Amino acid sequence: MLKSKRTLLSALALVTILALCLSACGQNSSNSSNTQASVATGATTAEISPTASDSGDSTVTSPAASTDTENSPATTADASIPQTDITITVGAQAQTTDAGKQFQDQTAENFKELTGITVQWVTADTSNYPTWLQTQLMGGTAPDAFWSNMINWPQQFMRDGLIVDLTPYLNQENIFNPGGGTWLSQLSPAIVSEISDQSNGNKIVAIPRSVGANKLAYNKDIFEKVGISSPPATWAEMMDDCAKLQTAGYVPFGYAGKDGASGNLHWILSMVCASLTSSTWPQLDVNNSGMIETNETVKGVEDGTIDITKSPWIDIFPLVKDFSQYWLPGWETLDNTDLMNKFAAGNFAMMQMGVWMAQTVYTNPDRTFDIGIVPMPAITTETSPYGAGISYSLGGVSYDLWSLNASAPQENQNAALKFLQYINSPQFAESLIADTWQVPPLKTLPSVPDNPISQFSMDYNVEKMDLFNTSYDQQFLADAVSYGQLYIEGKMSAADYAAKLQQDLVDATQNYMQSNDWSESNNYGLDATPTP
Repeated sequence: MLKSKRTLLSALALVTILALCLSACGQNSSNSSNTQASVATGATTAEISPTASDSGDSTVTSPAASTDTENSPATTADASIPQTDITITVGAQAQTTDAGKQFQDQTAENFKELTGITVQWVTADTSNYPTWLQTQLMGGTAPDAFWSNMINWPQQFMRDGLIVDLTPYLNQENIFNPGGGTWLSQLSPAIVSEISDQSNGNKIVAIPRSVGANKLAYNKDIFEKVGISSPPATWAEMMDDCAKLQTAGYVPFGYAGKDGASGNLHWILSMVCASLTSSTWPQLDVNNSGMIETNETVKGVEDGTIDITKSPWIDIFPLVKDFSQYWLPGWETLDNTDLMNKFAAGNFAMMQMGVWMAQTVYTNPDRTFDIGIVPMPAITTETSPYGAGISYSLGGVSYDLWSLNASAPQENQNAALKFLQYINSPQFAESLIADTWQVPPLKTLPSVPDNPISQFSMDYNVEKMDLFNTSYDQQFLADAVSYGQLYIEGKMSAADYAAKLQQDLVDATQNYMQSNDWSESNNYGLDATPTP
């Protein structure tokens, strides 16, 4: 039986943090102005036959691919799954596209066909969702299951007793994958530490429906013409390859800088930062949650562990500037659409590709070459004395997490648990890939024809702290990009650039301390005992 409990949410900063995190996640956002609910029922009939994908370097071949949802993997009721005539509520951001609404409704239809359970979607627009969710949880009126944008949401909800500890259920078999081992064993190993709260008994606070991924995509035809036999595994190898490509007359790499923080300069800043500063993570992770949380970052800035003006932090910038000599000329004027179209047209050899870009690039009719997809190169001590030798990249479970409401009636909790199991099933994984081009969190991904998404699986290490995102401070991110361009262009020194960013961190830290009454004397709120 699922355990039910409720207390009031105690973290005063949570709504602010939730809003900041939501603004960082464009691909999951919506602009609907009204809170709405809908009931979806129905069924589909096709059979599923998932196949394990190859690991390592992958090749994306033909440029033609269907993007409609008519051939979605459908489901057939399984006699081993009890049929339950009940309606559950599931909270999420409102879908603003027809394709998103169609997939949401199709998910509910497939789930009902398998279980008899009706899903009633309860949705709120992006800007209102954090406040709406917190209000519903505090008032005991939240949906039976609901979506969160960042792992610190459900971690705090668990500490306040507002959600169900999923650990016992993850250690049992997923009913939608009989004979497949425990539910937890089916998830990618890189995910497990992210969904646990090590500061609270290693409780699993949420399960991911999909994961973010950010990898190196390269033009195999260009590599072959230049005589590069394999993609770079280290930063040093990447720089060598860039030099070879440039000598041969090709533009080695592409980035987009036109839209500031909406571009992708902060991607490479973030990746380099992770490799050079990961040695500080154990010291920063005071509560041993496995991720660097907001008040831990505050403490790190206050005690000097995080100081952008000193090594290893300031060493990020020369590496990025040196790399920029190989970027597509005029990158500052390109937006992400320009970047994707130019890569598909063969205008440069490599790009740092977010999974959300894959469909646009892959289906572009101008593409005539095969694409290789591999993890971003690791920075080793060959490049920097601070290099971790580990491939870190943007991504992980942060933006698509699902939890169970501890105050929901017991029968609703039981039914909602099945919904969470379903969105972690092989059946759902295939439809997620085929219809939305998103990456399921499973260890083994189904192979979908004419679709490269299985090659974006989480076979890399996820950053434990990402300063170069809006999850800590929007001004810091904006300045990291705008002043970063000035620095790369030689119009600003590394010292001045670092000083500006450090001041942004200090200002943001002071705001957090004042608004939350955090100080050294109360250990920045880190000594609060989690709710048992």
